[in-house]
Amino acid sequence: RRAEVLKGAARLLREQEPALSRLLVQEVAKGAKDSKSEVVRSADLVEYCAEEGVRVLSQNGLLTSDAFKGADRNKLCLVSQVPLGAVLCIPPFNYPVNLAVSKIAPALMAGNAVVLKPPTQGAAAGVHMAQCFHKAGLPAGLLNLVTGRGSEIGDYLTQHPGANCISFTGGDTGIAISRKAGMVPLQMELGGKDAC
Repeated sequence: RRAEVLKGAARLLREQEPALSRLLVQEVAKGAKDSKSEVVRSADLVEYCAEEGVRVLSQNGLLTSDAFKGADRNKLCLVSQVPLGAVLCIPPFNYPVNLAVSKIAPALMAGNAVVLKPPTQGAAAGVHMAQCFHKAGLPAGLLNLVTGRGSEIGDYLTQHPGANCISFTGGDTGIAISRKAGMVPLQMELGGKDAC
């Protein structure tokens, strides 16, 4: 059922490509060709997550207890995948749609709820993109959106006890988030140009 909703969202993203592309041009000054490419690639990514999620999540596993030398095969270990809970997703301004769905789709497919904090520049595109998920039939409360400047609400969101995982793409802010998040699992991409 999750995969069907995500595939529906991918279909709606493709249908909404002209509107989303226009928003990307207006909000983040991305070229029209690159904006269209971002939206199409985003739809492809959501669809991929749906299909890959069905494949991965349908695998159940048993581990035998003889993995260590001298151990007997008299015990079985059941492997199961359990959702984390609420995943806070913070994408950057330069790919506000694509890097948002790269966080949202896997989190939803794995059974988590999502809180999306779109970038200040790109928030309208983020809202429009999120509406595609809702219109595809995503149950209420699974994709939530909080807009505002990171400097004003960032600490609140990253330190909120309801955030069970944080997925962030950006630069130096990631270091501050990792310090403030405590033991919350983190997934971060801290800038492709930082090595230079």
